[in-house]
Amino acid sequence: MNLNIFGRRRLSLVLIAIITMAVAACSCTVPPPGTGGTTTTSSTTTSSTTTTSTTLPEPTTWEFSLRVGMPAELVTKYGGVDAARAKVQQQLTYANSRFAGFTKPITWQLNEFFVFTGGALDQLNTPVSSDYQLLYSENTAFDDGGWKPQSRTVVIRWTPAMGGVFGAYGADSLVHELGHARGAIDMYGLIINGVNNPINGQPYTPEAGIMTYPYGVATWDSYSTRIITASADTVYTDDRVVRSSIPP
Repeated sequence: MNLNIFGRRRLSLVLIAIITMAVAACSCTVPPPGTGGTTTTSSTTTSSTTTTSTTLPEPTTWEFSLRVGMPAELVTKYGGVDAARAKVQQQLTYANSRFAGFTKPITWQLNEFFVFTGGALDQLNTPVSSDYQLLYSENTAFDDGGWKPQSRTVVIRWTPAMGGVFGAYGADSLVHELGHARGAIDMYGLIINGVNNPINGQPYTPEAGIMTYPYGVATWDSYSTRIITASADTVYTDDRVVRSSIPP
């Protein structure tokens, strides 16, 4: 019986030795799934394992790049490429000042400036190398302004009689159209007068804000604010936040 106990003890010591050797032979650390903001590095020795984690700071803004195009005649009108580009940058600075009040401020950055011939709408099939495309036009013959979702493009078109693309209307409409690029909808499209309301005959006017009437307005209605906040830093071409919030 004593030999049996000795045998079992010897067998236990042998198993412990084998397990120890196996651990030493494969001393590796599997990093946890990435969270987008964490970088994990591991350094390992045969006797111990040390893991050092570095958490990258979260961006303080949601930033989006713009590929900006302008027809040759407008570039000439506004003083050449450098001067026209400077006017675009000034207008984007104004737009950025309006994109506040969300979880993070939104910043639009001029990434590329190019000159084209013909109409702005002819550029919609051009591959967009930035997050979004911004085109300018003062030609009413074959251009119209607005948000062109399938090409991730905003077209700003105002005639000289209305101040041109860099006038007050042009600046405020740019903020409105960039709101569409963040998923917001035309709140003015929800205005109902009582006569045309088949449900209860009551009128409805949305809350005032940039997506309801942008001219001279510096704030966002609460609904659009929530839509844009929910969109976060996603780049897309439709109003999926609103659509996914409505029952089938």
